Amino acid sequence: MWSETLKCRDWGNEKDGEGPLTVHTQYPKDQKEFSMQRAYSLVGISTAAFLAVAAGCILWTGRASGQSAQPGTTPPPPNARAGNSVVLDANGMTLQRRRFDPGQRTYWHSHENGFLIFVEKGRARVQKKGEPMKELKEGDTDYTPPNVMHWHGAAPDQEFVQAGVAFGGKIQFADPVTDAEYEGKTK
Repeated sequence: MWSETLKCRDWGNEKDGEGPLTVHTQYPKDQKEFSMQRAYSLVGISTAAFLAVAAGCILWTGRASGQSAQPGTTPPPPNARAGNSVVLDANGMTLQRRRFDPGQRTYWHSHENGFLIFVEKGRARVQKKGEPMKELKEGDTDYTPPNVMHWHGAAPDQEFVQAGVAFGGKIQFADPVTDAEYEGKTK
């Protein structure tokens, strides 16, 4: 016989004497007694059972710990939150990572419901209409309120990787950013 074993650790119950859940499936070594169709059926059923148990383990450990089970994650204590915290709907929001080559930038544009930018790597330049251009470094953020014309791009000598969050709605594009605007000489 050969076998497969799936072990699922329950983060919440090991101190209660309930150890890991183990599922052990055995298969006959001599496949001659089975037709090919029956062998495929056995493998399919075993695979489905294995996947069902794996999904059950993920859900079970997630419920036991109060969060989804992720490798390397320490489960929170039972009362890890003070007050009320509720997950809200994110429909319409988009999160996008984008890389700009040195000197590259967007056109002037606005987001109907606002835009949040996070500098993941490099240096960025951003400007809102009527305000001076400013540079952002790695780890900096900048929020543009709804319907405010702005642009963003990389510094002249460094690439820029952004994580941008648009809060839904349309994007309205306008004119290209001039060299004078990019260099911070005009508002």
